[in-house]
Amino acid sequence: MNATLLVGGYTGGAGAGTGIEAVRTHDGAALTALGTSALVDSPSYLARHPQLDVVYAACEMTRQVRAFTVHDGGQRLEPLGELGAAGEYVCHVTVDPGGRWLVASSYGDGLVHLFTLDASGAIVSGFDGPAAVDAAAIAAGATPRPSRAHAALALPDGRVATTDLGHDLLRVWSVVSGATGFTLVLDQELALPAGSGPRLLELHPNGCIYVVTEYSVQLLVIAPAGADGTYALTGIFPVLAGGEAIADGDTGAHISIDAAAARVYVTVRQRNSLHTFGIAEDGRTLHPLAEISTGGNWPRHHLQHGGQIHVANQLSDTVTTFALDADGIPSTLLGELATGAPTCLLAL
Repeated sequence: MNATLLVGGYTGGAGAGTGIEAVRTHDGAALTALGTSALVDSPSYLARHPQLDVVYAACEMTRQVRAFTVHDGGQRLEPLGELGAAGEYVCHVTVDPGGRWLVASSYGDGLVHLFTLDASGAIVSGFDGPAAVDAAAIAAGATPRPSRAHAALALPDGRVATTDLGHDLLRVWSVVSGATGFTLVLDQELALPAGSGPRLLELHPNGCIYVVTEYSVQLLVIAPAGADGTYALTGIFPVLAGGEAIADGDTGAHISIDAAAARVYVTVRQRNSLHTFGIAEDGRTLHPLAEISTGGNWPRHHLQHGGQIHVANQLSDTVTTFALDADGIPSTLLGELATGAPTCLLAL
C-alpha cells in the first residue's frame, strides 16, 4: 500500500535540503517526491505524536524543537505553538507514548531536554536534565571529555533512557509531574565500553535495549537487571561480520528493529553499508545475516516500511529503496530519489 513519508535534512550552509519534504512510497519501486511540506532550517530529526496529527522537528542549527500540525496527508505542515529552546546541535527527538512530553538531545553541549506538551500537542514548558559528568576520565586523572547527548528512548515503565556518546554512558531517568510541567530525575548511569560512542537505541519487546555505537561500530544489548529498575550490559556484538577490522572513518549510524522483533538493521557510514541481524528467542543474542551497499554515501538514517527499507544517504543527497525478501533481508535495489542532505525518514 502506498503511503506518505516525511524527510528531514540539512539546509543552508549545512546541506542542500529545503526543509521537511513529503515523499510517496510505491510497491516495487523507489520513492517519488511530493514537494516541500514546511520550510524550516535543518530539521535533522523528526518524530510524530502517538495520537495526534502532529510532527516534531529537531532544528539542529537553530537550537530549536518545533511542532507542526499535519495537513493534506503530510504535504503541508503548519507551525503549532511555541518553539522549544534546546541546546547546541539538537539532533534527536522522541515522544512519550502517552503524548504528554517529548525528550530532545543536544549533541553540542550534552544537554537532555524534557518538553511538556498540552492537549493539542504544542510545547508549553521545558526542563533541562542535570549535565553528565565524565567519571571515567576523572577517576583516571585525565581531562574530562565533552558530553555528547545523542538520543532518547521511552521505556515501558514510563522512564526514559538516553545515550551520551562523549562519555560512553546510558542514562536512565524518571519523568516526574510538577506544578509547571514534567521534569527529569536521574535514576542510573550505566558505564559502557570506553571509546564505544553509544549513539542510537531501540527497544526489544522483552525490555532489552539495543544500542548502536558510533566509534566501535558495535551492537550493545542492555537488559533489565532486577526489580530495582536498573539495567546491565549483557552482550556486545560487532556489526562487521567475521571479525573484520573497522576502517578508519567508519562509524555506526542508525538502528531499527522490525515489527516482528526478528531482525535488527544497522547502517554504517563511510563503509556505506546496511547490515541485517537475526534476534535469538531470548532477545539477548544477535547474529549477522547479511550486508549490502546502501547505494549512496553516508547512510545517516533508515526506515523499514511495509516490505521495503529506505536509506537516507546524507552526502549523496539520495534516498535509496530496497525490497525485503521473505526472510526480512534487504535484497533488490528498487531505485533512488534525489533529495537534499536527507538525515531522517518518518512514516505518517
